[in-house]
Amino acid sequence: MAELGQHEIGRRETVRRGAAAATARVAGPLLTTRLFISVDALFSQLRREAGLGPNERVAVECLWEFGAMPMSELADRTAVTRAAVTTLVDRLEKTGIVVRDGDLADRRRTIVQLSAAGQELCAASTRPWFDALGEVFDELPPETWAQVGPLLGKLYETTRSEADRMRTGVGVAH
Repeated sequence: MAELGQHEIGRRETVRRGAAAATARVAGPLLTTRLFISVDALFSQLRREAGLGPNERVAVECLWEFGAMPMSELADRTAVTRAAVTTLVDRLEKTGIVVRDGDLADRRRTIVQLSAAGQELCAASTRPWFDALGEVFDELPPETWAQVGPLLGKLYETTRSEADRMRTGVGVAH
C-alpha cells in the first residue's frame, strides 16, 4: 500500500513537473532517509562497541552534536524524564565520559558536557567514517561541491528543524 502511494505521488509529479523533477522529489527524500538510517546504524554500532546503552548513546551523541547543555535540555533532547536523565548522567559520569558543573549564570542549573575522554571516544569512533567520507568528497570537482555543500547544509537544517518540532510537540499529531 505504501509503495502504491509513493508510486502515485511519483506519477503525479512526473505529469506535473516532468520526469527529472519528479525523480528528485521522490528519490531525494528516499535516498536521504536511507542515508540517515545507515548513519544511525553506524553510530549505534560505534557506541555499542564503547559499551554504552541506547539512552547513553543518544545522550553522548546529543552532547557531541550540540555541546554542553543544561540537564533539562539533555532530558528534552533525549526524550527521557528529568529524573531518568539524572541517573543516565550519573552512569556516564562514573565512566568518565561526561562531567557536570554548576551553571555560573544560574546556580540552580547543572550543565553537562563531554569530558576529554568522551570527546576522544566520539572523535575516535567517527574518525574512520570521516576519513572515508573525505575520500568520497575529494573525488568531487569544485563546481559539484559548490552545489552539494549547500544542499547538505539544507538537509541538515531541515532535519534538525523537524527534530526540534517533533521534540517540542509543535504541529505533531498525537
